[in-house]
Amino acid sequence: MKMNILFYTPFVERSRDTETLMLAFKEQGHKVYFITQEKEGVIVSFLREKGIATFILLTKAPKYFKIVIDVVKLIRFCYKYNIEVVYSHLEPANLVAVIAQYFIKAKVVVGRHHIDEIHLLNGHLSFSYRFIYSQARQTIVVSERAKDFMVKQEGIDPRKIVKINLAYDFNLYDPINNEEVDKIRDSYKADLLIITACRLLKDKRPELAVELIEELVKKGFNVKLIILGRGELYEGLEQLIKDKKLGNYCFLLGYRRNMLDFISAADVLFHPSIIDSSSVIIKEAGLVNKPVIACRDVGDVNDYIKNYENGVLVDKDDPIPEAVDFLTHFILDKKQYSYMGKNLRQNIITLFAVENILPLYDSINSKNE
Repeated sequence: MKMNILFYTPFVERSRDTETLMLAFKEQGHKVYFITQEKEGVIVSFLREKGIATFILLTKAPKYFKIVIDVVKLIRFCYKYNIEVVYSHLEPANLVAVIAQYFIKAKVVVGRHHIDEIHLLNGHLSFSYRFIYSQARQTIVVSERAKDFMVKQEGIDPRKIVKINLAYDFNLYDPINNEEVDKIRDSYKADLLIITACRLLKDKRPELAVELIEELVKKGFNVKLIILGRGELYEGLEQLIKDKKLGNYCFLLGYRRNMLDFISAADVLFHPSIIDSSSVIIKEAGLVNKPVIACRDVGDVNDYIKNYENGVLVDKDDPIPEAVDFLTHFILDKKQYSYMGKNLRQNIITLFAVENILPLYDSINSKNE
């Protein structure tokens, strides 16, 4: 049975897993709507081109008045368009959706994109956070660790939580621009080019990438590092690179939309984050056959990265020694480890391709659920 489905978000930039679901639901015959609480961004332009009905419901008001206004707007929207399922994403939208669920007929499904990140930042102590997950009638998480954490640490009824992997139509990614890849390689010539790409936040720990380069330079290796992303640590990273006199080895380039070109140009992705639920950048690295160094027991990496088979998992409390050990061998014979990226690609496609995930949504997108 076909449904009217709304995705309610604060998204401005592209979100390929969310886009994948919207387009897949549309292909199934559902009527799909998209709302962003923020300004119009590239995701709106993309979805409009694909025939998804998009709306910008930007509210400029003090915090608590904004919440009330947003709730009213969402309720009115759901009635006007006879919305039957609401998928909300990220806490600003989740709070509004969970309050609105008491006043609409639609099922409200909350998408949780973290495991313990909010706890690390003490955000779990806020009323809004506790309200969202205690009152949500159904929450989708993207890893078993996230579900276990909610049950054991937050006391959430496991019957209200469903684990569904992120879904990707990998054709939504722009083709690799080989000329741009060559240009990047020529600009950062080295025996080993490492990339770290993330939000530049405390618990993403991008400074560890600089420390990794420092250790490899001490060993006499010709290595370079590209850091992509933006965030509050940008200026601190600039100063760290300057203080360590690594300006010829570490390059802070800000946010770039052609992420796959940069990953393709690099030899390996180093991802020191400790706050992922299901890392997108690791999947993108696998998509272009690049080996990944990530921290074990973070997000869902243990589920699909097998040590030295399709990537390298290092100790999250002290990742540098194991990373240096692997890269010391890797730099001496890259071809020996070329199988890692290829194996990771195969695993990523098997576990996260939309055609394998879509059936798990069929019961949600049903009047019988």
